[in-house]
Amino acid sequence: MTEKYKPNPDDEKKMEDLLNQAKGIIGQPAEQDPLDVARAKREEAKERLLDETSDFLTNIERGTNLELYYRTLAEEIPELAISIDEMTEDIEGRPLPDSIAIKTAPYKTDRMFIDDLKDNLVISLLTNDDHTAEDKELLGYKLEKIALLPKGTTAFFLAKDYRDKIKKYPDLKDVFDKRYGKYKTLEPLSDEEIKKFLRKEIREEYKRKL
Repeated sequence: MTEKYKPNPDDEKKMEDLLNQAKGIIGQPAEQDPLDVARAKREEAKERLLDETSDFLTNIERGTNLELYYRTLAEEIPELAISIDEMTEDIEGRPLPDSIAIKTAPYKTDRMFIDDLKDNLVISLLTNDDHTAEDKELLGYKLEKIALLPKGTTAFFLAKDYRDKIKKYPDLKDVFDKRYGKYKTLEPLSDEEIKKFLRKEIREEYKRKL
């Protein structure tokens, strides 16, 4: 007859330790996927953008095409009640001298329309700095091909993008020289030309909305 195993005190202690370790591992939250984190941040930003109770829309960097866009949007559609606050703070109340705040009128501004404007391909090309140089090149030539931009616009826009990049990051000039090689000697689009394209898209999108 087989004798039953009787754990000694040392064995019981080891089993208890292993059990506690297993419980600790199970209780720990799983490491978050970077894509999930980015998605959560986008959702949070969109939630803030669509918050009708607040006059705050977003902070943006000074001297960028995005600033041109919001100033043009405020001029073209005053009904949106968009304003620019030159004094900007982060969520902890610290000043952000290189940024401006875009403000709106609570319960009056059509925030959904402003959010939808980001999907306009021309506006996205001209204002979204998350696009790489290659992304902008591909999108720009696509828009020229379907006649949403005049022929040649992409090259002059990328020349402007190159100038903006080396002004902001002078230490990376060699990197941008390679990325924008065939465009860096061209005459860049002016701010007024950028505004002209933005104005056209804003007007057309607003007409479609009415």
